[in-house]
Amino acid sequence: PQDFGAPGYAKRRTAAIEKHFATIPNDKAELLWTFDYWVEPSSGLRQYLWAHRPADVDRARAIVSILPADALHRILKYLVANYWHRYLGWPDLLIYKLDDFFFVEVKSSKDKLREDQKNWIYGNTAELHLPFKIVKIHKTSVQN
Repeated sequence: PQDFGAPGYAKRRTAAIEKHFATIPNDKAELLWTFDYWVEPSSGLRQYLWAHRPADVDRARAIVSILPADALHRILKYLVANYWHRYLGWPDLLIYKLDDFFFVEVKSSKDKLREDQKNWIYGNTAELHLPFKIVKIHKTSVQN
């Protein structure tokens, strides 16, 4: 549909979206199998969403392998609700060790948050509730 990724789509298709999300597994192995199974059939949709390059698929699979299922479900629902307004501004890094993770936005001392980054931070605070930090890097000396 032409409105896919827009708020109207999510509102219009709420029941179907919820029904689909109910079929997404919580078990990590099943989740990865489902991801791999749908890579090829989702090619057209990924092209439309600008997530079609092999590097995009590899990055997404890595995220699926790292994040807990409940966080993935929240992220997917957040994106489906208004994809074109929410797909930009995500933090620079995903830091993880075993079952612990957090997102990091890295800024230099003179760098400021862009509007899409502020939007993500607001969305994370209001809906996603993902662990998040901003790291400000300052130059302390010049090495010759």
